[in-house]
Amino acid sequence: MDSTIPKEVEDEVRAQLEPLFLDFYTGSKMYEAYYGCLEQLAERLDKATDFIRIVKRAYEDLKEPRAKTALEALTYLTQIELVGSGLIDVTILLLVAKGVDLHLEPDYEHRYTRHVTSPEDLDSPSLPLSVKLDYLKLNGLPLFAKFIDKDMRNRIAHADFEIDDDGRLFLLTKKGKKEVDMAQKLGSIHDYVTAVAKVITEQMERVRQPK
Repeated sequence: MDSTIPKEVEDEVRAQLEPLFLDFYTGSKMYEAYYGCLEQLAERLDKATDFIRIVKRAYEDLKEPRAKTALEALTYLTQIELVGSGLIDVTILLLVAKGVDLHLEPDYEHRYTRHVTSPEDLDSPSLPLSVKLDYLKLNGLPLFAKFIDKDMRNRIAHADFEIDDDGRLFLLTKKGKKEVDMAQKLGSIHDYVTAVAKVITEQMERVRQPK
């Protein structure tokens, strides 16, 4: 077990994710339909992970508290948009491959209802992050909604926050200012993203090199 991931987090992730791969092996219908798609999404995740590393190096060079917190907020948003969303898409495709349909509403390019069948479908404007998280939660995978704070993500994306001189971040809500523990938020998303990526990578390697 990876010593950088809390045991309870890795156990939770394994319990929810590993069953998705029971029917995913060389020659299976799931493999034939989605192996290439998963490889495509994995390449996108690798690029996103490299970007996160660059951002972290920049953070280490900062001294001013407000600048450090601003970069932490952007890092949190980036972790969700680039890495978290990529892992969510991989998981959704695995569920779809098992026959669990994900409904898509009509959009500008498609005037009819349809179901997700490819990574491109997952980029549909009619399929926001909130819908993806609900779909996963309803199908026994609540772990993603657990570590992705949708409200915080939306407020950072729309600049509904402020940072004081001490580097504390506050979300601006209808009820007033709400202070955020950035260390806790970043630590949680790091632990879960690392655990999810680890399990998916292990299972993909298992398929590439079957016993």
